[in-house]
Amino acid sequence: MRPSSILALTLLAGSLAGACGGAAPPARANLVLILADDLGAGDVGWTGLATEPIPTPNLDRLVRSGVALDQFRSAPLCTPARAAFLTGMAPARLGLLRNISQRDAGGLSPEAPTLAEVLRAAGYATGLVGKWHLGHAAGSLRPNARGFERFHGVRGGWIDHETHARGTTRDWWRDEEPLVETGHDTRLLASAAARAIEERDRARPFYLQLAFTTPHAPTAVPAGRSLAESAAAGDATRRAYALLVDELDRGVGLVLDALEREGLREHTLVVFASDNGAPLAYGGSNGVLRGAKGSVYDGALRVPALLSWPGRLAPGRSALAMQATDLAPTVCQALSVPFPAASPRDGVSLWDALADGEAPPERVAVFGVERADGTSWAAFDGRWKLVDERGGPAPALYDLRADPSEERDLAAAEPGVRARLEAALVPWRALPHLPFEPDEGPRR
Repeated sequence: MRPSSILALTLLAGSLAGACGGAAPPARANLVLILADDLGAGDVGWTGLATEPIPTPNLDRLVRSGVALDQFRSAPLCTPARAAFLTGMAPARLGLLRNISQRDAGGLSPEAPTLAEVLRAAGYATGLVGKWHLGHAAGSLRPNARGFERFHGVRGGWIDHETHARGTTRDWWRDEEPLVETGHDTRLLASAAARAIEERDRARPFYLQLAFTTPHAPTAVPAGRSLAESAAAGDATRRAYALLVDELDRGVGLVLDALEREGLREHTLVVFASDNGAPLAYGGSNGVLRGAKGSVYDGALRVPALLSWPGRLAPGRSALAMQATDLAPTVCQALSVPFPAASPRDGVSLWDALADGEAPPERVAVFGVERADGTSWAAFDGRWKLVDERGGPAPALYDLRADPSEERDLAAAEPGVRARLEAALVPWRALPHLPFEPDEGPRR
């Protein structure tokens, strides 16, 4: 590889790389959004939901400096979750109730402003390291056209962590150009993110989204490691999965170290979340929660999440009912950047509630997922959750404050609550969405 090509591998070189002197930090704070891929609430100890957690010392380090979001819910699958995080809009409104497949020609609607577009317009340098999964068939659907000045990573849903290919097709890119690198993708992405921080343009604030591909399948022991190193109990799949979580955790540590070396930790809001719950067949765990990735039970929806901003957010825990759709408006308010008011917005800013203890608004959040047997829905008002599983029995009602494992159906005992939440689902059921299309999944 030519030296110029090696230099180009630094994600934010060019538009993000700038003066190397001792310039004062920009007036606006930075944002680092770290997404795990399929990390379950039962995989980490700090959720309080795990029975056999995997050690995550660097995520624990973030938790100690931040606010653990005990009632954070995302979406059942990767594409819907990422759409919600980036737009503040419910996946159902965007027509994205399933994952974008390799055969899909569409993706995230250009009518939905992304967080990257909003922050870039406000003067931020913007970069995505890692997984996109919001459309790949045309340039207009890809990260560089949706607000990210630089992109280094994966367009689709999954790759082999060592070969960076899905089957025989490589999916590893720098901006619009195919990229060949050697190494475990988690290590490559973490290193690229750390370099982006170190080589940033010091005249501009930055938004860096680091979207890991782990611990998503295929579940395999990373090169240079062995099952003997795994801290997890259980079968070989669970132990290999724990090594992927450890790789993720080490990557988080690299990024935190870079922020601290550059003196940026107190000038940077760090957000961490998983996109959805774990699929149990590949070694993940959702702890005491019912269900798994691809369902509308909390095993799919309630995920590890936190915000950390030393000096601005007091460390602790929050029981706020927060959704992935709330992230964009919340961080925009925290950064003093207006979030577009003209676009349909399902999420709300909870910054005042998190930072100052203000009462959050009352609302009903809606979750949906499209599968081969039809669409499943859930409606949640902060206490009560209605679950309508397609092809199953009548909708069930759970009091999540008393029954977080969704074991006791109270629909017959609470007909008024059931009717109210069923009514809340009616307009969402009528929205058009991508019809189900099976997508070949990875092997372990």
